[in-house]
Amino acid sequence: AGGATGSSGVKLSQSRAKGLIQELEMGLRGLKKRLQNQLQSGRAPSKDQLASNLRKDLVTEVLAGRYGFEGTDEGLRLASAAVRPFLADLGMEARAEAVFRELGLGEQKEAQQHAPAQAAASAVAVVSAPSKPETPLPKISSDEAMEFHNELLESVTAPLFQKKLSELYRSHKTSSYEFARQFSELAGAQMEGSFKKYGLPTSKLDLGRTFLALGSFFADEDAQAVLSSIDEALFGAERSSPGSGPRLDAVVGALRQQLAGFSSASFQNEIRHLQEKAVDDKAEGYFRLPGRAELALGVQQEVLPAFGFEGSRRGVHALLAHASQLGRIAHVAGLLDAINAQLGMEVRGGGNSGAGSASSLQQLPELEAQLFPSQA
Repeated sequence: AGGATGSSGVKLSQSRAKGLIQELEMGLRGLKKRLQNQLQSGRAPSKDQLASNLRKDLVTEVLAGRYGFEGTDEGLRLASAAVRPFLADLGMEARAEAVFRELGLGEQKEAQQHAPAQAAASAVAVVSAPSKPETPLPKISSDEAMEFHNELLESVTAPLFQKKLSELYRSHKTSSYEFARQFSELAGAQMEGSFKKYGLPTSKLDLGRTFLALGSFFADEDAQAVLSSIDEALFGAERSSPGSGPRLDAVVGALRQQLAGFSSASFQNEIRHLQEKAVDDKAEGYFRLPGRAELALGVQQEVLPAFGFEGSRRGVHALLAHASQLGRIAHVAGLLDAINAQLGMEVRGGGNSGAGSASSLQQLPELEAQLFPSQA
């Protein structure tokens, strides 16, 4: 799929367009519940004013904090225009229309401002599509993972592949659609045999699930040498490329090491503990899980400085800004997907023994606002 750039200059890939719509959908579900709770508490100035404030907060949090648009009516309009080219292929025309209408965009804006509770309720009815059947997470032992990566290293250091890759880096900026398309084709074809040999989904299928399966391996000290060598082979040529765009090797490395930290048993236990305490958020898929951002920051503070980012919320936000420009590249998109799954979007305990489920992976982009706090 191609990328679309609105007049705001913000670029969206198809996967990020889907994520934006899904995140707004989830936010509207939560808006209805928060509206009811605050009205019942007696603290709200008025129903209409409260609903308007909550909608503005949602737009600011999602569009500005996650996708780079302004958190304004104009930002909402530009976001709607940016996702439009992808809606037919995604089969999301009706869902997107409903979401943006409930947020006050279009001919029914005035009517929606006077009926916020009903608007949120109708949005829930439209967007609650049935989930796909769960797919078991691939399983790979530590020894197999090491063999797999050694084979990848051999593949990506082949002279002919390296020559083609160097030409690609010289010809296109890493943030461009054409780079992402050619890189995916070139690297995918070179590595596909190894992925299939070890039963792992390739970038053509679901690279996020492969990274989920490898999360613990990424934390292994013995794995760091081969991972660094693969990164150098795949992304090292960027250092001699023209332009001053975001560094792909730094973004991939920072995301991967976050995934390693989030995949640890202790971190996953903490996520489950937060979910158990947040019983009221279960119906919303734990979209707003108190304590999650702080828990994630404990990992991020240790990881980010090694890749040139501050070990702070400001550094996390900077990483997000870079990752958003590189989101068309399968490695980046897959790592973001796997990270979101490990931060616990899915409801655990439903017979799903893996770190993530198919239904949770459909909602992965909705969690990135929690992973990347927008405030320093």
